[in-house]
Amino acid sequence: MLFATALITMVCTGEVFPVGRPSRREPFTTFLIIDLDGKTVTGGMCSNPSCPISRITETELAFNKPPIAGILDRHSGKLVMGMRSGGNGDSDYDLICKPANRMF
Repeated sequence: MLFATALITMVCTGEVFPVGRPSRREPFTTFLIIDLDGKTVTGGMCSNPSCPISRITETELAFNKPPIAGILDRHSGKLVMGMRSGGNGDSDYDLICKPANRMF
């Protein structure tokens, strides 16, 4: 059984590339705020409104709010995310997320 205790802030770094064109990778950094109680992901491209969490298992967390969908591996921090708006801006994201450290 999973227990939610608070908001989890993650910093995610990696690459973004156009769908079908992985040779055109560019650096990308974003953040996510995961609310297990509210079952939402906020931040990055999941803002206003947040993305609902569609599945939580022992190994992964999935979220989906078209045109954005992603799966976060809870062990490795690997986030595979895609944005499919139906145009030239369709992109895939290959990121590693780590918990953000508090400043003080």
